[in-house]
Amino acid sequence: MPDYPFEHQMITLDCGTMIHVECFKPDSAVEGLPFFVFVPGDELNVTVGYHLAKFFQKKGHSGILVDPPDHGLSRQCLRYPNNDYRTATQAEQSGIINEAVAKYRKDNLLLAGYSSGGFDVLKMAIDNPEKVSSLVLIACAHRDPSDGDRGMVAMFDGLIEENRRQFENNGCERKLVRFDQMPGKSMDYYIDKGHPVTGPYLARRLYASLSFDEREAIGVIRDNGIRVLAIRGDEDKFIKKHVFDEMVELTNAECENVPGVGHYFPVQKPKLLTEKVEKHYDFLVRNRSF
Repeated sequence: MPDYPFEHQMITLDCGTMIHVECFKPDSAVEGLPFFVFVPGDELNVTVGYHLAKFFQKKGHSGILVDPPDHGLSRQCLRYPNNDYRTATQAEQSGIINEAVAKYRKDNLLLAGYSSGGFDVLKMAIDNPEKVSSLVLIACAHRDPSDGDRGMVAMFDGLIEENRRQFENNGCERKLVRFDQMPGKSMDYYIDKGHPVTGPYLARRLYASLSFDEREAIGVIRDNGIRVLAIRGDEDKFIKKHVFDEMVELTNAECENVPGVGHYFPVQKPKLLTEKVEKHYDFLVRNRSF
């Protein structure tokens, strides 16, 4: 087992799926601070959230980082073993993450998600607004991020096939690539390292985002006083800027459009991402009294 900066745990969901979680507690806890949760995007694992987790740990927060099924050291999802992934919904994906988080904390959550992990935590907050105090949404949106670009479907098909080939070539041993130790690299570099992302659950996560549309329901975020920090690289080709801006307006979010970075911002420049979150820290953790 690799060396972990946080406590490594495997938990079992009601459906039997084994999920990898890394937990942390602060050296000196601060009473009343929200519980930090990070969910990575497709092809990634918990290590892409290490810089953010260490920042919140130093501030006095406890928290967890969660690998979705088929990612990192988590196992294949047993809830949907053979379903048609093109009919996947975001509610299914966020429900799995919500069940994992509930084993550690049930309220006062500061949810942070990157890319499809952002879709997961946004849907969790929409469905359970009373549990959530703040959201950090990184390179994600409240609806189909491609804005109907069918070329993205072809790209997803190719990505799924490439991951299957990589998994077959590298065997079934689970590896936890340390994205935090190799910033600045392209995703092609990491895929060549053979990190094992494959199977139907990856496909389900990808295709769920194409049917995601919370334009009507997202008002519950603003109505419940949930604070939102939305961050996007201004060279992001996956999350269209006008879709991102619409989410910012509907949630009354503080936002950062960061120049010079694209969709893989947290992988390539994790320290810069942490700096952007630190800039908005007081906004994220203030008391929920208005």
